Amino acid sequence: MSFDLNQRHQQILRATIRQYISTAEPVGSKTLVDGYNLNISPATIRSGFATLEKAGFLYQPHTSAGRVPSDSGYRVYVDRLIQPSSTIGRQVAGLLADKLDGDARSVEATLRGAVEVLATLSGYITMITLPQSRRSTVKHIRAIGS
Repeated sequence: MSFDLNQRHQQILRATIRQYISTAEPVGSKTLVDGYNLNISPATIRSGFATLEKAGFLYQPHTSAGRVPSDSGYRVYVDRLIQPSSTIGRQVAGLLADKLDGDARSVEATLRGAVEVLATLSGYITMITLPQSRRSTVKHIRAIGS
């Protein structure tokens, strides 16, 4: 669905997703007014929620709940609403260079290095499973979150 977000809708969607990521709870208009410097009223936020819900970026799990981001809402957030951090970019590049650089690395060493980078950046425990075969090719790496 194509929907052009105005500045206010971008602010509401960005704040809603940040709050939801922090708490894993549906987000209400009062929460956004109290926790984010949006300079708009709860009624304006509720109106924005309705518009974002119609566009498919948010949904309401039940009538009295706040809003929750949809897959489309997260996609817009990642693609258009967050700005990459140059500091984190340099950190990632440095970690990748340290852990994954090397011409003669085995698949196991490469995967271990990738897991160390992921654990360092995410702050979470990471795990890998290695193929049983001696001759194997890595076709893709998938990160699964809970």
